Amino acid sequence: MKILALICFLGIFLSVYGDSHFLFMAKYAKYYSDCDSEPATALNRDDFKNAMSGKPFNAEQAAYFFCLNTKFGVQNEQGDYVREPLKKFFKHIVVNQDNIEKIVEICSTRPGGSSAKDAALSLFNCAKKIDNLHFPFQHFTIEA
Repeated sequence: MKILALICFLGIFLSVYGDSHFLFMAKYAKYYSDCDSEPATALNRDDFKNAMSGKPFNAEQAAYFFCLNTKFGVQNEQGDYVREPLKKFFKHIVVNQDNIEKIVEICSTRPGGSSAKDAALSLFNCAKKIDNLHFPFQHFTIEA
């Protein structure tokens, strides 16, 4: 009976807080794993470390970011940005929440002539100039 009550509570909790950080983290872990497991979209940890220390993300990481963005609905398959999922996504990775609207306003226009993958990378490089980004995996898998 206690287990049934717990399951009901969790079901209600997740339905009410569907956009919660807990749910975001679960999705992120799955999408990160999915994108990182394919050689064509794998994340290069050295490039990631460099980017987190202030350098722009390496162009080779464009496929990883496009994979992640499409899974979260931040970009469609053609590479165009989708504003509402973009706001929800950045809500969980920006350090200063006051910068979300600024990031969406400044960074959500796809650079003319860019490929879908290049647009994904451009989005993160742009956002990183406005705010410190905190990627969920940067502390627990980057050394792997």
